[in-house]
Amino acid sequence: MFCAHCGTSMEASDAFCRSCGASIAASLPPPPTPPTPAYDQRANGPSSAHAFDRTPSQTNTLAIVSLVAAFIFWPAGIICGIIARQQIRTTGEAGEGMALAGIIISVAAAALTTLLIVLFVFLFSHLLSCGGVPVPISNGPGVTFSCVHGIWRN
Repeated sequence: MFCAHCGTSMEASDAFCRSCGASIAASLPPPPTPPTPAYDQRANGPSSAHAFDRTPSQTNTLAIVSLVAAFIFWPAGIICGIIARQQIRTTGEAGEGMALAGIIISVAAAALTTLLIVLFVFLFSHLLSCGGVPVPISNGPGVTFSCVHGIWRN
């Protein structure tokens, strides 16, 4: 081992240099620092420090429109929801659940509307159909209605 100041050869047991008197601790290089362990996300699992890196910054506008339109005008809810889901797959924005909810609610509203129209048409075609046979509502003279199915028979 050699002195860092004067270059004189020293023994391992010496605490100071015999020629210049410099401390051996000052002439020795600093001890190596242990390497810092690298963060291994696979071993430690996801970190909350990086949660914002994975979170999309904004919600797709058509997804919001789809959900709102589902309650107001269901055809627009279906169309906007389908387009929003395609855009979300491409851009990675948030709002996938909103778009899906808009589509589901719109389809349910369409089914309910269709059912109500069918029931309305069936009910009024049944009530207003006349077979030409008058069925009296009362025994006395008065207004008579006709119904093929005999709803108003006594």
